[in-house]
Amino acid sequence: MEVLLADSLKGALPFYALTGPCGYMEQQIEVDSISRNGYLFRIKSDDFHLELKFENDFLILVRNGKQVMFPVNRGKVEGIYHTVNIAWTPNKLMMGANGDSQIVETQYTKVPSSIIKKAKMENLIPSDEFLSQEEFRNRVNNCFATLSDKIEETMSCEIYWDNKKDGSKIIDRKPKLETSIQSNLHALLYEQFMSQSIEVVPENNNAKGRLDFALFANVKGAPCVRIVVTPKFSIIL
Repeated sequence: MEVLLADSLKGALPFYALTGPCGYMEQQIEVDSISRNGYLFRIKSDDFHLELKFENDFLILVRNGKQVMFPVNRGKVEGIYHTVNIAWTPNKLMMGANGDSQIVETQYTKVPSSIIKKAKMENLIPSDEFLSQEEFRNRVNNCFATLSDKIEETMSCEIYWDNKKDGSKIIDRKPKLETSIQSNLHALLYEQFMSQSIEVVPENNNAKGRLDFALFANVKGAPCVRIVVTPKFSIIL
């Protein structure tokens, strides 16, 4: 199995985010500075291939022999960058910008369970020291990407709701305040990061309670590095 991520995306795009049934990203390219072709990410096994590459002034998204491409110079101009929107679903590959889009239909495609398992196992590989700050950020992003699936798989969603009942029937429900679930979130983060030698510390109390977390880890050639996390929750009713 081959898993590759361009240096420019390390610390920003978690590998686990590429293993879901759908994906979306906005890719910025500084056209004038590009002097060669190459990949941005690549996942390849015997029965699955997902890749985003830059080739001959085109961004190209490839999956299992199907591809969609979009000229970078038609991307949305933002300063020195051209930005192209990239998305995929189980049966479509899409690219576009400025109201212009290219869509390619594909057969229904699932990421093999072996690749999903590899992405999850990366979060469990013990580490005493990270080689760079990008590697540290990438591990943090990857771990957070798995949290929502972990909550769903363990059927733990209900602990984030306040339910009003009439007997056993729920007649009203509201999401709990973020401050009231901090201890549970702290426990999840502690378990997730313990094997990585990443210390999880709730920030100092303020008038609204413990709102933030700080993550500390040893990075080669640098003092103890800190990443501050402010959780934001999206509730789907």
